[in-house]
Amino acid sequence: MATRWLSTALFCVSLGLAASTLGCDRAKEPAEVRQDVSAARQKANDQVTEARDAAAKASAEASRAVADQAKDLSATQREASAKVTDANREVAMTRIEGEHKVARERCEALSGDQRDACRTSADAEYEMAKTRVEDTFDH
Repeated sequence: MATRWLSTALFCVSLGLAASTLGCDRAKEPAEVRQDVSAARQKANDQVTEARDAAAKASAEASRAVADQAKDLSATQREASAKVTDANREVAMTRIEGEHKVARERCEALSGDQRDACRTSADAEYEMAKTRVEDTFDH
């Protein structure tokens, strides 16, 4: 009788452990995904705004530098142009990084192979966009 009770208890514990590991790779709840996507989008928008503000500041500083150094106008213009280009590159990179984060958050609504494929696609799009930005601003 005690042996039967012990084997039943062990079976129940084993069944409980097996059941607890089944949900490890499930998709997030839609509300949680929406919240994560919204948070990622807001953060990306904030970062783009900060980058734009920095670009505007760099542009203003570059303009002041041009006015202050009229003697060496050519060199100052090249420097100012480089600063504006760098700031614009930063805006573009911040934007695509934000879009990448949003895309990766959307992948959380999926599970298993679909989630992996979604992440791979998001990463590939990010790399292509990053290459386009580098090609645009490095010439």
